[in-house]
Amino acid sequence: MTPNAAKPIRVLICEDSRFMQEVLHRILLSDPSVEIVGVVPLGREAIKLAPTLRPDAVILDMILPDMDGFEVLRHLVRVHLPAVIVSAVASPGSTVELQAMRMGAADCLHKPQNLNADGRFSRRLIASVKTAARISPEKMQELAARQSALPQSALAKTLVVIGASAGGPLLLREIIPQLPGDLRAAVLVVQHLPAAFTRQLAADLGALCALRVKQAESGDVFVEATALIAAGDRILKVEWVKNNWGAVNYSSIDSSSSHIRPWIDASMTTAAFLFGKRCLGVILSGMGCDGLEGMRKIRELGGRTIAQDEASAPVFGMPKASIEAGVVDQVLPISAIPAAIVRFVSAAARY
Repeated sequence: MTPNAAKPIRVLICEDSRFMQEVLHRILLSDPSVEIVGVVPLGREAIKLAPTLRPDAVILDMILPDMDGFEVLRHLVRVHLPAVIVSAVASPGSTVELQAMRMGAADCLHKPQNLNADGRFSRRLIASVKTAARISPEKMQELAARQSALPQSALAKTLVVIGASAGGPLLLREIIPQLPGDLRAAVLVVQHLPAAFTRQLAADLGALCALRVKQAESGDVFVEATALIAAGDRILKVEWVKNNWGAVNYSSIDSSSSHIRPWIDASMTTAAFLFGKRCLGVILSGMGCDGLEGMRKIRELGGRTIAQDEASAPVFGMPKASIEAGVVDQVLPISAIPAAIVRFVSAAARY
């Protein structure tokens, strides 16, 4: 039902934080045209109540205790209910923001650090709710039809980390485009390159493949069927966020850090701690031994490892170091690596 001047804008809130529930409640009720018809902490409760309550807009967090927000958003759009994403992982340009908007979200707002002092957030939240409430039934039907044609997205429980150096950009063209658009895992590429070139690498790979590809930004969470390219000249670490989901964090550089940028070992090691047996490490061509300690940690924590074979590697240094250290499960030609990744992801989905 489209609201008019005589009827309030009816809002359902799906947010598990009690503090955030109170903040949203206070902001929304500061506008007399808004009415809150329900507050639920779980995604399943929102899916159950929304079709009955028929709110004019749903405010949705993306990381919930029982399920991820993409699944809730998918259900809301299917029943023609507009959603406004309000989440700490929905920063501008993030994987969450891009995919949520692609799936039909009315807007995405990033939770500011100081919610009580940020008047801009309050104003934008109310404006976004009002805009969502004005979306016509015909437009919601169009969004639902468009969403049904998209591969299903979810926050990733499985992560593939690919490390590469010399010769890597061409080798990645033989791997990333061969992965299916519905891959039930996220891919993190750590390629030794200067900062000026990694964003272009992401654009080049994205133009060739079914996966969504972008340069990783701080705060990006790992989303299925998405490949993130580590920014050049920085150290990317995988860190824990709420409910055991992983996110990108670029650490500060100090004298104890490796001189290599990006640093494959740092990315693989931190990924291993969070994803455990659902982590796959792949080491490709390059000089030196970067990736050796990361591959070791992945294997120690139950994950699997693959190294490119000598015949297909322009520079065999990095794969050789991991192979000789005994931390590699499979040694494969570049042509066989995409299929091996798909097999690992399929097996991990059954854990």
